[in-house]
Amino acid sequence: MISKEVFLLNPTVGVSFKVSGKSAMNVGLGYEIQKMDFYYGGYYGYYSSSENSGAISINVGISF
Repeated sequence: MISKEVFLLNPTVGVSFKVSGKSAMNVGLGYEIQKMDFYYGGYYGYYSSSENSGAISINVGISF
C-alpha cells in the first residue's frame, strides 16, 4: 500500500489569556481534515481508494 497524494486542512480558533505582565496563556480548538489516496497492488491487479479522516485538535501554549 502506497499513499501518493495527501491533502491536509487544519482551521483553528483560539483565545489568549494574560496571566502576568509579560506572559499569556493561549488555548485553541481546531478540526483537522485529511484526504488520502491509496494504491494497492497484488496478484489480481492494482486498486485505488480515497479516504477522508477528521479529528479535533486542542492547542495549549504560553507566550512570554
